[in-house]
Amino acid sequence: MLRRVAGVQDGLVTRAQALDAGLSRHDIDHLVSVGRWRPLARAVYLVNVETPSRRCRIRAAVLSLGPLAHAVFGTAAELHGLAGLPRRDEIHVALPGRAAKLARVSDQAIVLHQLEHPPGSVLRVAGIAVTTPLRTVAELILRERRYPAVSVLDSALWQRLLGPEDLAVIPALIRGRRGAVAARGYLAEADGRAQSPLETRTRLRCVDGKVPPDALQLAVRDHDGYLLGIGDLGWRAPPRHRRSRRSRSPRHPGSSLRRPSPAEPAAQRRLDRPPLHLDGHPRPPLHPLCRPRCHRRSPSSSIMRLTGHLSIENPANLMINGGGPGGR
Repeated sequence: MLRRVAGVQDGLVTRAQALDAGLSRHDIDHLVSVGRWRPLARAVYLVNVETPSRRCRIRAAVLSLGPLAHAVFGTAAELHGLAGLPRRDEIHVALPGRAAKLARVSDQAIVLHQLEHPPGSVLRVAGIAVTTPLRTVAELILRERRYPAVSVLDSALWQRLLGPEDLAVIPALIRGRRGAVAARGYLAEADGRAQSPLETRTRLRCVDGKVPPDALQLAVRDHDGYLLGIGDLGWRAPPRHRRSRRSRSPRHPGSSLRRPSPAEPAAQRRLDRPPLHLDGHPRPPLHPLCRPRCHRRSPSSSIMRLTGHLSIENPANLMINGGGPGGR
């Protein structure tokens, strides 16, 4: 029976479960003293597992604080697979009201919060009680700064854990709370097309540099419409000014600037189309992301100056798991 319980709990067994299975307190203490059971939290033991996983440690922290305990904040985002937050060792657990005051926490990695969540705001992920994605995101954007907060919003939208209708509910959930003014600004900057936190941070850097990208994922196709690849972040070239009729002259002898008629062969009209187009619709050509020594001010030259200062303090600190196939 205990093996079956440990199999669904990442190898964990609580003291109460062991007593219900027929073991005595002396038997439990003996298994711990000989090293067969390893205590991970208060009255929670690791059975026949050498190295506990991160989820195992989170489960042990929640189990040690009773049936009302549930993961919140960054720990809840980690269980939901939301990307964009720096890696932290803390395990955030919440208890309602008086239960939080009476709880005793011996593990320094466990951060206990006294929070009251309404019914329906807590669910189970892999058997661990955790706040819903909507409640998790609403509470995180109040605590985090701009880049991590927007990255979490983008990750939730990209994974379809939240939708546009959920973002419209968040302002009511955070009204009157500390940080609500800044959080409403983060909601306005959320974009579900971002596939990774690095893409979100790059987009925000470009917005701050006055060169917001026109497309986050750019499909590049050939003349026949076949997909050649997908690039991240694209800018469209500014429209060219038409020359006057007097200044018009063919660039090459024998060439013509007239508009092709519908009666011309389809092959000739296909050659006259722009070289790049999105989803089969003609679009103006795009400036490359890195163009050497532009002689005139253009979006691409601004992007070069911006990306020269673009830096992530430590990309390894970003939680990319579950963030989508970004970073091509």
